[in-house]
Amino acid sequence: MPQQYPRDRFDLIPAELQRVGAHRTPKKRLRGSPWIISCAVAIVVIIAAGWIYLRVLDHRVFGGTNGVNPAATGTPNPTGSPTPSATATSTPTATPTPTPTPTMVPTAPLAVLNGSRRAGLAAGAKTKLLAAGWNSIVTGNAPQSGIATSTVYYADPSLRGIALGVAQALGIGSVTQAALPSNAANVQVAVVLGSDYQG
Repeated sequence: MPQQYPRDRFDLIPAELQRVGAHRTPKKRLRGSPWIISCAVAIVVIIAAGWIYLRVLDHRVFGGTNGVNPAATGTPNPTGSPTPSATATSTPTATPTPTPTPTMVPTAPLAVLNGSRRAGLAAGAKTKLLAAGWNSIVTGNAPQSGIATSTVYYADPSLRGIALGVAQALGIGSVTQAALPSNAANVQVAVVLGSDYQG
């Protein structure tokens, strides 16, 4: 027969503990659930933040263009013609400088200089120019002799057409913009005849 002991403070068990036996309490439901809930909330927050970044801040992914400028693709619009921004832009090209044509200005002062060793070459060229319509011509010898190639010289680009006209009248193929010979003062175009001149 078990011995009876007087009741003491250990026999006073609070009813809310719902104890079974002397040393055991029932397991609480959802033990560790705060940790699981915290993890779930963190995952939801991370997913939401990533979605907001991709959707709102990074239009290249969800904006429908994947980082490609639609204006640069040249995709036709519904009417079938390219969008205005897709059309090729033409860069303005420099207007070509018109090529001067041979011009005959009868009053243009000319100098015909003999640079060859054949006498009378300048006088023969002057006669040819007078017949072509030129009427302001001086003749002389070039500062140098023994020149092989006949050349028509002009100092100012605006005189190229006249120089070409003189060259055409004399059958000379070389026309050069350069300083005129020292003994060809007060003229616009100077002709230096070389040994190749067939006047």
